[in-house]
Amino acid sequence: DGCELSSLDADEGSGAAIYAQTGATVSATGTLFASNTAQSGGAVYLQNASFTCTGCTFDSNEATASTHSLALGGAVFATGESYLSLSGSAFASNQADVGGGLAWAPTSSGGDVPELQITGSSFESNASSTRGGGLSVEGTGSVVLSDITFLSNSSDTGGGAWLSTDDSIDVQRAILCGNSATDGDGGGLYVE
Repeated sequence: DGCELSSLDADEGSGAAIYAQTGATVSATGTLFASNTAQSGGAVYLQNASFTCTGCTFDSNEATASTHSLALGGAVFATGESYLSLSGSAFASNQADVGGGLAWAPTSSGGDVPELQITGSSFESNASSTRGGGLSVEGTGSVVLSDITFLSNSSDTGGGAWLSTDDSIDVQRAILCGNSATDGDGGGLYVE
């Protein structure tokens, strides 16, 4: 807690700062994740894991996948039955093909439905080349976004956020300003 994880490089893998797999529980408080690079999850990669983050900053991280796949989650990428709880955190100037700040691709094997909860947090000046400039959600999972700001993010579709889930999406008290969808729909939010 309260540490800095910066300028780390996992260009042949994922999660330059944190890589967590099945059953892992990770928590971070007041941590700075800056200028990290990986193929997916520039700073953090989660597969069937839990991540609790309070008062963290994700700045200038980048996902740079190979030529045959998309780079997912400039700062954070989570897949499978992953549970994320983020509060009082900031995502700024991160880049990826999908989910410039954060990409969540949940799946469920019939047990509890994966959850993404983001409270009192901001996504600013993040960019993706396809969908979800700040945030991308695609899969089967429950999404709760409250007291959240999307500012000056950009993507082809869903400049602020791209939300597509087979479960529930609950957005409360959101500020969307200056986001852009350069070639598609949903400058602020794209929901399906």
